[in-house]
Amino acid sequence: MGNWRRLLAVTAFVLILFTGGYALDKADLSSVEHFEPGEHMTPIVMRGVLARPTKTEADPVRVFLSSFDNVFRVENLIENAQETRVVLDESGIRHIRMQQTYEGLPVHGAEFYLQVEGDEVTGFTGNLLPAVRVNTVPSLSEASAVQVAVKTAPGPVEKSLDPELLVYPVEKELYVLAYKTVSLGRDMAYVAFVDAHTGKILHSYNDIHNEARNMNSYYEGYVTVYTTTQDGTTYMYDTETGADYIRVMTANNGTSLPGSYVTLNSGTTTLSKAAQMLYALERSYLFFYNNFNYRSYDNADAPLTATIEYSRNYANAYWSPYQAQFVFGDGDGSTMRYLGAIDVVAHEFAHAFCSSTANLQYSYESGAINEANSDIFGSQIDPDQDWQMGEDVMIGSVPLRDIANPQNSYGYPLPRYYAERYTGSDDNGGVHINMSIGSKFFQLLVDGGNWYNGSATISVSGIGRTKALNIWYRCMTTKFTTTTNYAQARAYSIAAAQELYGSSSNEANQVMNAWAAVGVGEAAGGGGGTTDDTYEPNDTTAQAYAVSAGRSYDSYIYTSSDKDYYKFTATSDGTLNLTLGNLPKDYDMFLYNSSGTELARAYTSNNPETISKTITAGTYYILVNGYNGAYSTTSAYRLTVAFTASGGGGGTTDPYEPNDTMTQAYSVTAGNTYQSYIYTASDKDYYKLALSEAGTLTLTLGNLPKDYDMFLYNSSGTEVARAYTSNNPEKITYEASAGTYYIMVNGYNGAYSTATMYSLAIAFAGSGGGGGGEAQWYVETLSTPAETPHNYPNNWTNSIYYQKTGAQQVAVHFSTFNFETNYDKVYILDKNGTQKAVYTGVKSAFWAIVDGDKITVKTVTDYSVTKYGYVIDQVAYFSEGPLSLAALPAQEEITAAESVNFVPGAPIKAKGVENYPNPFNPETDIYFQVPSSGKVTVQVFDRNGRMVKELVNENLGAGQHQRHWDGRDERGNELPSGIYYCVVRGEEGFKSFRKMIMLK
Repeated sequence: MGNWRRLLAVTAFVLILFTGGYALDKADLSSVEHFEPGEHMTPIVMRGVLARPTKTEADPVRVFLSSFDNVFRVENLIENAQETRVVLDESGIRHIRMQQTYEGLPVHGAEFYLQVEGDEVTGFTGNLLPAVRVNTVPSLSEASAVQVAVKTAPGPVEKSLDPELLVYPVEKELYVLAYKTVSLGRDMAYVAFVDAHTGKILHSYNDIHNEARNMNSYYEGYVTVYTTTQDGTTYMYDTETGADYIRVMTANNGTSLPGSYVTLNSGTTTLSKAAQMLYALERSYLFFYNNFNYRSYDNADAPLTATIEYSRNYANAYWSPYQAQFVFGDGDGSTMRYLGAIDVVAHEFAHAFCSSTANLQYSYESGAINEANSDIFGSQIDPDQDWQMGEDVMIGSVPLRDIANPQNSYGYPLPRYYAERYTGSDDNGGVHINMSIGSKFFQLLVDGGNWYNGSATISVSGIGRTKALNIWYRCMTTKFTTTTNYAQARAYSIAAAQELYGSSSNEANQVMNAWAAVGVGEAAGGGGGTTDDTYEPNDTTAQAYAVSAGRSYDSYIYTSSDKDYYKFTATSDGTLNLTLGNLPKDYDMFLYNSSGTELARAYTSNNPETISKTITAGTYYILVNGYNGAYSTTSAYRLTVAFTASGGGGGTTDPYEPNDTMTQAYSVTAGNTYQSYIYTASDKDYYKLALSEAGTLTLTLGNLPKDYDMFLYNSSGTEVARAYTSNNPEKITYEASAGTYYIMVNGYNGAYSTATMYSLAIAFAGSGGGGGGEAQWYVETLSTPAETPHNYPNNWTNSIYYQKTGAQQVAVHFSTFNFETNYDKVYILDKNGTQKAVYTGVKSAFWAIVDGDKITVKTVTDYSVTKYGYVIDQVAYFSEGPLSLAALPAQEEITAAESVNFVPGAPIKAKGVENYPNPFNPETDIYFQVPSSGKVTVQVFDRNGRMVKELVNENLGAGQHQRHWDGRDERGNELPSGIYYCVVRGEEGFKSFRKMIMLK
């Protein structure tokens, strides 16, 4: 693992991380003092002298942009970066915020800051997106995009803003042209990114910074505020504090904004609320001005408008960046009172501040940091500074949020550390839930303490409020950008602390420790202690572990920042083949030469990842890391190194050689898959397997480039079984007694391949059944392959799934895979519907694996160009013993899902459960299959897991059945539009479900 910091002068390691596949002929990295790589293996933080004027260019910013495009893998960066904002800090240092563009269009989420001291660029923080390629001519008009957004908005739309055309990243290094649309309505600023070619909603969220149950309260009683008198009438209108004006309006319990002015004649209750609001806004303004010399929320004395008494029974408060105003309700009388308390108002003021600085997108982790920022400043502007938010607004003794103790929050406990985060899509991806991770980090940074992060207790020494606020403010104004996530926030806040207090300062170390305490990254010094990470320390090229051809190496990516380096020395020219398999998460692999230039990378979602590269004699480095912080402390990956010298000889790519005889047989175990080569016409590969009990042995020899055969021998060398057809795969099933067995693989009639590995899967079910042995893979060949039409159609969405109830993992094997690269894709989903991988282009045979007992294969094609598609010839499951699903053969477990094309009036044959029509309004017919007679329930659930209707609870015979659902709940009430799930269960253990969409 090691420390995340590598304070290096120019070294091969710096070059390795920064080259990105480009020749390093422009960027001067000789003065780089610090860096932090991001998920694309390009920098997100750099510090040092990065650029200075040259003989031909006096502007150091232009020197940087013209020199570093190769580092970031952004073509012509100087023409594809646009200045959007300049911040001058208290030391006179300029922080220039820039937006990456492509053919003049902004690239969403690609923003960065350059730090300029005098005539030198001395710092970089941010996120540039590499290898952008997109068709910038939209097929969809602006009006059509707005119409798509309006139809999907969560409420009535009163106004739509002009859409913005931009480049949107949908996956790692995959981009589409999109419109950013904004639809305004009551309590709604619905932001939707609409594909400018297909009209698909790529991502959406509500940009109203809405507090709902998330308000804070600190009532001050009588306060003195500034007012304005004109023509004998005194208004709650402040022109003295510093902003252009601060005014308080009332909606008079209506919903029109901004409402009418509050005057001294408005009535005692309204006037006291207005005085509280005016005082809270003045205090918020003065906090930023006195601490940071920052004026209003935009540092330009923008006017402040707050509307109170909004609607009736409105337990809410929000800031709308599109209307530039604050809104506060009176509460609902049962959970909340009037929401004009100082910490509530300060929380909303901080949202406005964020919209003018970092502009953190209000969804998922960036939205959680946005909310954390508001609680951080709200807690500091609140006079008592007790880390409780909303304790006075709440009717009851529990605060809305307890920053110091997140699980003491109202309604539900909030995450204490990153591993407890919410990963669903509700609440804009958990912005009001996962916020506690960022606010707890800040509280620990201020106060210090010991905190459990899910795996260890981390000690933090507090640095006090002033220093912690300085670091956070610097992040918000010079580091964080639209899509900053928690891992990036950690890197940026460390950089901010080092800039303010020194690279090796205690303050920077405590920032690391505070983040580590909430489960984001490592503590200062790498966390100490021992590790099971086999070849550590190997976090740099200087520490790289030496490997040799013909061997496999098992190790761990042990933390989110762990990087494993290996060194391979080739004594002659030849071909280097690397296989990274047994991957528990999405791991990537990179190959570099001795000078640090990247030669090749394998960074898809494949398992295994592979690299094949022709190289000359010399030293090479292999890097393995987790994509986007992925890691596992329990499951080792396997790196297999193979090398073929030019002209033959001098090396071998056969990983387990020498294994040409029984005495040289390579030892294998059940439950694993082994990949190797038949490397010459006379090559034979022997494997040795020891069984401690009797049972069923299943051997599957697949991914065959030629006609290979397989033989099984007992310990005395007698052949007991063979597979020598022309099948791919070949398969042996043998009832074995306890003892030693040998497996031999060879090529029929001298067949061999030096380019393509075969795979040998070994499965064993002990005679004791499914509860007594170690888990292993069971592979089943489909009598009829599951496949797409050949060629597949355009504008086609189709899903199939394979389910093995009780399995720990399931997998499908693609024997053929050919799709239009980057446009037509196959998504792999687990049983929860979570995307685990995506494939596109042409691929050799491979397995797709997910945790759990169900894998869904979803195909999505665009409007033009088709290819052959896929063929799935095998399925597999990982279990402690053989399983069955209602006694059905494997073929019946491949089931159409979600997108069956029904023809109205035609008979419907459901393999699991289907419904027609889907989407529906508001009624639908449900068709389901019962495999055997018995008690059956059919229930409908909403997306929150609440059962809304039970359609069947009775004994049914085997066969297909049909029920009608009228779109109503148990009480006969009409249900709203949305996603519903129909779940069919039987006492025999079978279970099927169907996602249904009601659109009214």
